[in-house]
Amino acid sequence: MTSDAHFSQTQLEAIDAAITRFEALESQRRRIEAEQLLVLGEALDAATVVPGGSSGGAELGFRSLRMELATAMHESEHTAGRLLQTAYDARRSFPAALQALGAGEISMGHLRVVTSEGAPLTVGDGELKVEKRERYERRVLEVARQETPNRLRPVARRLAAHEQRESLEEQHERAAAQRCLRLVEAEDGMADLIAHLPAVDAHAIYDRVARIAKKTARAGGAGGSVAGGAVGGVAGGAGAGGASVAGGAVTNASDGPNAQPAAAGQPHPGLQGTEAPPRTGSGQVDMARRPISAVRVDVYRDLLLGANDDTATAADGVAGRVQVLVSEAVLGLRSPLAVAIERSEAGAGSWEGGETGETSEAGENWETGGTGQASEAAETGPPRFAPESDDGSEAGGGGERVAELIGYGPLAEGIARRVAAEATAWDLLAVDSAGNLRSVDRYRPTPAIRRYLGARDQHCRAPGCRVPTHRCDVDHTVAAEDGGPTSVENLAHLCRGHHMLKHHSDWRVEQEPNGTMVWTSPTGRTHRDTPASRVRFKRAD
Repeated sequence: MTSDAHFSQTQLEAIDAAITRFEALESQRRRIEAEQLLVLGEALDAATVVPGGSSGGAELGFRSLRMELATAMHESEHTAGRLLQTAYDARRSFPAALQALGAGEISMGHLRVVTSEGAPLTVGDGELKVEKRERYERRVLEVARQETPNRLRPVARRLAAHEQRESLEEQHERAAAQRCLRLVEAEDGMADLIAHLPAVDAHAIYDRVARIAKKTARAGGAGGSVAGGAVGGVAGGAGAGGASVAGGAVTNASDGPNAQPAAAGQPHPGLQGTEAPPRTGSGQVDMARRPISAVRVDVYRDLLLGANDDTATAADGVAGRVQVLVSEAVLGLRSPLAVAIERSEAGAGSWEGGETGETSEAGENWETGGTGQASEAAETGPPRFAPESDDGSEAGGGGERVAELIGYGPLAEGIARRVAAEATAWDLLAVDSAGNLRSVDRYRPTPAIRRYLGARDQHCRAPGCRVPTHRCDVDHTVAAEDGGPTSVENLAHLCRGHHMLKHHSDWRVEQEPNGTMVWTSPTGRTHRDTPASRVRFKRAD
């Protein structure tokens, strides 16, 4: 494998011609897919309109059409049913998204995200319901035209939850009541152990297991045997990581594992090949050379079944951590930075942020609304939440309400407040009405620039990549040896793979003053990546 990937002119011309042709075919495919959905919508209308309005007749009509479509496609009825559902929702509830597919602006993957995450908004045709649905569709399409379906999903989930905020707590409460542990038998002496539990807990558990596995692998520990047996580790829980208040939002700036949970529906890593496990000279499985995915499973088993020296040592002091964004409106807080920015935008005063990460010595008291020296509570830990008002809303803290688990999507506000209350460190993010990050403060000293970049980027800044910042390198957009400054205007998070690609291929990267990254491919195509913080914190119209 070569260390560089610079193309010759002949290669570039061939690649450019192929990509140009592919783009034309992709645009044509999207137009055809939109037409197919329209046709299927018409078929649904014909199949489900039953004389007398019998619901049973409509159901049989749908099932008959589903089977007809499945046989025509040579696909399963499940696949045909999903396509019919997408056609129904897009045609009836999200026509602008369907039109965007036909124009080639979004893909079928984007449309499925828009319809599936917006499904709760499709129930009812009242004027208010239609208004919420149209607002959701308009806002989600702004993001869909710029991001991949994978990045779009948590944003779409948050936007849909915003439009039905009153029911999010109830939805989570009902879902949490269904939590369970399932054992699914598999082939070759294997099985799947599936825990269905709240997302915050699941992410924290995965984080802890992954970081213990990373420590075990680095130490070269055996971490148990392939045959299994009584192995184990130290019990531990979630919530030891820092969440953070954002002056607009709260984020947790803690380190994390060199891994992230697989998306639903992805195949098992172990099922993607039949390569035999590494072995020692004596023919035994070489535990020190296990893939990291196997180490994670062994650690997971060790923690549940009993003591194993390597796992127990690696687990010592490692707690599960999650990254959560919570707006001051959700927490019932009122930060001096937010007040200053609002006054600046309204023309009632000026806002001067000082150096990034610099802690203000004086300002409005978060708990009383007065002014004076920063309180002791603010210096040593998170501010206390304001009490609820008579109508059940949080006192204080206006503006956009954000409660989101990074990598997942929106949280019930009660859970977000609990995570924030248990945090050991908070990052205060000041954002303006356009969603631009203006400043970052923290109640525990760490390098200011890293705090700012972590709050701004939230994941790798390569187009479509969602590797979280704690698994990324901080890269100089313009190399330091070429005169690039070490400042937030010239730094961004890149995962190891995209970092290597930037420096050892013909891709070119520029950074605009607002943090937008402009990637130019070897064939001259440009791709713009907007900071995730601007997408999350931009105020609604």
